[in-house]
Amino acid sequence: MKICIENLNAIIEKYQPLLLSMANRFPIFDKNEAYIMARDMVFDIVLDFDPDKGSFGGYLKYRLYFYFLNECKKERVSSLNDRDMKGNEIIEKIEDDFSLEDEFIKNIEIEELFKAIKTLKKQEREILYLKYDKNLPHKEIAKLLNLSTKSITNYHYNIVRKLRKYFVDHDLI
Repeated sequence: MKICIENLNAIIEKYQPLLLSMANRFPIFDKNEAYIMARDMVFDIVLDFDPDKGSFGGYLKYRLYFYFLNECKKERVSSLNDRDMKGNEIIEKIEDDFSLEDEFIKNIEIEELFKAIKTLKKQEREILYLKYDKNLPHKEIAKLLNLSTKSITNYHYNIVRKLRKYFVDHDLI
């Protein structure tokens, strides 16, 4: 059989006993995980193989052995409760900016804001949409709605006032 990518599945099947023995040789790894790692390595090994330098079986064994040897040198974490060199649990090193309470409050505030916006007139909602969703300046909003820039500024001021009043009336501020 020719050693090439086209024959990769046949190569893996032929050398499966070698892959399994290499996977079992290093107890630091889960056997299934190590076997999958070995199978994945076969692709690279086939690409690198030079038939002038020896047999494929010997080259495969050599490359897998040193691959697993190098993998064993890497620090592995099996549990977040393991301790580092200083005696601190690894889980304590993980930074988490997420706060369930803050997220809950934020969702309630957004819900209330939607309720408040629903109390506005259609044109007021449209002005809010153009200003905050489309990030348009008052001058462009005025052109789109055939109003003066001053009218848009006044509308905006009144809309914000109405929304504040809604939040105050509903004890949200």
